[in-house]
Amino acid sequence: MIKRVLPTLALVLFTVLSNASLRASEEMKAIVASYLDIQSQLVADKTDAIKTQAHAIGEQAGKMGQPGADVAKAAGDLEQAGDIKAARRPLAR
Repeated sequence: MIKRVLPTLALVLFTVLSNASLRASEEMKAIVASYLDIQSQLVADKTDAIKTQAHAIGEQAGKMGQPGADVAKAAGDLEQAGDIKAARRPLAR
């Protein structure tokens, strides 16, 4: 599962980075940091901080406007996840 998730999110992040202005660099740093925290939680089969981190991703992606829209949508879906299986689903797209 993780092997499918990482390339997909990496592609989304690359797309956002390549389309974002210089203003997005701080937002992207925050998004990547939160994403890595989420990945660590999922790898350890924990969900303690996932909703908080997903919310942070959504806020930062929202500041990016249209280039961050897909990331913000996935973060919103992740924030609504009720269990670990559901938390993994938004990242697998």
